[in-house]
Amino acid sequence: MIRFLRKLGCRKLLVLLTLCLVAAGGLWWRIAHDASSDIARGKLSLTRRWGWVNWGHAIPDAPAKLLSDVRAARPDTSGWITVTLHQGMAGNYGPIRASGGITRTYRAHPPKDEAELTALAWAVFRDTSEAFENMQACLPNALDPASWRSAYRPGDISGNRLSFFAALNGLTLKEIREFAAEVSPGEAMGRWTGGKETTWERPGGLGSTALPDGRDPWNPAWDRGAPKWELRAEEKDRLSLGWR
Repeated sequence: MIRFLRKLGCRKLLVLLTLCLVAAGGLWWRIAHDASSDIARGKLSLTRRWGWVNWGHAIPDAPAKLLSDVRAARPDTSGWITVTLHQGMAGNYGPIRASGGITRTYRAHPPKDEAELTALAWAVFRDTSEAFENMQACLPNALDPASWRSAYRPGDISGNRLSFFAALNGLTLKEIREFAAEVSPGEAMGRWTGGKETTWERPGGLGSTALPDGRDPWNPAWDRGAPKWELRAEEKDRLSLGWR
């Protein structure tokens, strides 16, 4: 060890120590400023309509593309269609940026109508979302305490369901958020208890989950009736490191 340090030289050793300190500081910041920081920045909210919502999970872009991909898929010679979905994450540790993700490829019977198409896309989206949350809680990602705590954090599952609902109904994140009836950050912090939220069922909101026009993200027909489908392949991205 001493020989190794001598070979590095004072300048390289100083740079290495500086990087370690900065990375440690970044890790400490991620641990100490998890929920409180997200609530203060408006990334995580307690809503009267849907309970806790992680708005980063409520972005409708990915499920919108998934619905489009399922609609465009054509059967192969065996009569099945193939659909692929990716979900990723990234975190900063001082000047270092780490990222990872999961990609899942599914094969399914072609949907016969729009209802089956929606149900199939939802089944794929839900299955991949659960695999992604599980990945956050497993090594090597769980070495980052923020990743482990982020797995199934209250608001993640609700955000995922809202993102699919928004994509299906042509709504933007801004439009969905206007219906949420968010409480103040101070009240949200007072109600934050942490823990895990693993259910896709009706959330612990403070009121009705339905929109004013009656559409309800927690009472959808797409929870049932998907054509036969199965996981064809799963690929977990290796944890990659780079400079910010």
